[in-house]
Amino acid sequence: MGDRAGNFAFQYDGSVSQLEGIVNDAEYYRAIRNRADIKQLLCHRHVRFLIAYEPDLGSYRQHMVETIRTDLSQYPAPRIEVSASDEVIRVHNNDVFDPVAANGDKTSYLYAWRLSCD
Repeated sequence: MGDRAGNFAFQYDGSVSQLEGIVNDAEYYRAIRNRADIKQLLCHRHVRFLIAYEPDLGSYRQHMVETIRTDLSQYPAPRIEVSASDEVIRVHNNDVFDPVAANGDKTSYLYAWRLSCD
C-alpha cells in the first residue's frame, strides 16, 4: 500500500498497520524476512480488516494479497489469502484511481476484507 497507507490512515479514525514493512516493528520485519505467516501475526495483533489496492478481481473465490508488491521489489515476501466471502467493500473511481494517470498502475480498485482469524 505504501504512501497510500498514509493517506488512508490520515482519513481513518483508528490504527493502521502498513504491510510493506517500511514503517513497522522488529517482530514484523523478522516475520517478513523469514516468510512467516503474516496473517497469524496480524490476528495476534487484533487486526480486523485487510485493505489493498488491487486490479479488478472480477468474480473470484480466493485472492492472494501481496505484503510487498512484486512489481516494486524482487523480494519474495509472504502473501495473505483472502476470500470473496470476506470482502466488505470494493471501490472503483477512475477520477481517483485512474490507472493511466498512475503511470500504468493497474491497481485501480480499493478492496477491504474482514481478516478471518479462525
